[in-house]
Amino acid sequence: MARSTAKPGRGRSASPSPSRSLSLSAFVSHLGEPPFAFPTADSPAKDEGFVAARASASGILIDEGKEEKRDPSKPYSLGPRISDWDEQRAEWLRNNPDFPNFIRPNKPRVLLVTGSSPKPCENPVGDHYLLKSIKNKIDYCRVHGIEIFYNMALLDAEMAGFWAKLPLIRKLLLSHPEIEFLWWMDSDAMFTDMAFEVPWERYKDSNFVLHGWNEMVYDQKNWIGLNTGSFLLRNCQWSLDLLDVWAPMGPKGRLRKRQGRF
Repeated sequence: MARSTAKPGRGRSASPSPSRSLSLSAFVSHLGEPPFAFPTADSPAKDEGFVAARASASGILIDEGKEEKRDPSKPYSLGPRISDWDEQRAEWLRNNPDFPNFIRPNKPRVLLVTGSSPKPCENPVGDHYLLKSIKNKIDYCRVHGIEIFYNMALLDAEMAGFWAKLPLIRKLLLSHPEIEFLWWMDSDAMFTDMAFEVPWERYKDSNFVLHGWNEMVYDQKNWIGLNTGSFLLRNCQWSLDLLDVWAPMGPKGRLRKRQGRF
């Protein structure tokens, strides 16, 4: 598998060997750590503190302003450019020591993100498998002390289909500074080994981890060799910069066609 690494906050990517309206409509499950490993986060006092700390984060985040109709002559953007996210996030973590970005050494705080369309599937069997898939993810997260976010909203009408994840990912990174890694999983991706633990130590110097095939990526120079159905993205400035570069390719138009040919 292809893999390139760099320091957190400045890094590139790594490929592991394993393996709608405009308003937000989603649910978040704070599962906490399993009782046999670490204390859970289900006490009222801790939940209240968790909410208060989340609310205080708004004081350091840039206001993205009201929705405005985009000028089609200008490149698409996910929002105002942020250039000091590492500094903002570090300050937030210092001011909220009860919500560290690492649960223990080599165990980062992770938010698993997935979702699906709010409309029913054309075939009822599809809804059945979506339910089995989210249960599978919730069970895995409960075992490994990972939080999970399920989205059913289209945050930007121009970013539909595969591209709908980008606005969501950016908003979650900015609104959850306590999260060290965001783990995206497609709705049809499932865990087959509930005991599998991500080798976090291997990715300690990486900001982007996804599955890929060496021959297709490096020899054939084919972007189809990368699989974005499941990937890890560190909460840092580098990741926001990546999303800023990636996003203009989402809306239909000449740029998207040109990058697709490339």
